[in-house]
Amino acid sequence: MNNDLILNNIRQQRIAQKIKQKDMAKRLNIDPRTYSKIENGKRQNLDVTLLKQIAEALETPLSLLLNTNNKNNGFNHSFIEQKESNSKQEFDFKKEMDSLIQQIQSLHVKLDVLIHYIKK
Repeated sequence: MNNDLILNNIRQQRIAQKIKQKDMAKRLNIDPRTYSKIENGKRQNLDVTLLKQIAEALETPLSLLLNTNNKNNGFNHSFIEQKESNSKQEFDFKKEMDSLIQQIQSLHVKLDVLIHYIKK
């Protein structure tokens, strides 16, 4: 396992997602100095459990972080683009849901008015 390339993949994913080292440390529930040592290769034991936790914190497949054969050192721009696309779709979905909720509320009010007139 080439730790330098793996650490570079981690750093690139973190930066691409605009996550600060201190925020990664919070996600991993560790001290920010400890995370800095991990990412800068100053921590000797880079075990699979830690790598899995980092991958989960980055919402990135572990295989992407471990990919040391790619000329981009495993950095996958399409993965980030896909996440951005999903975020837009999620935003559009929420916007559509808000619109539907407003329509339902409006229909509910109209229905109440109709029921009121029918009872008279």
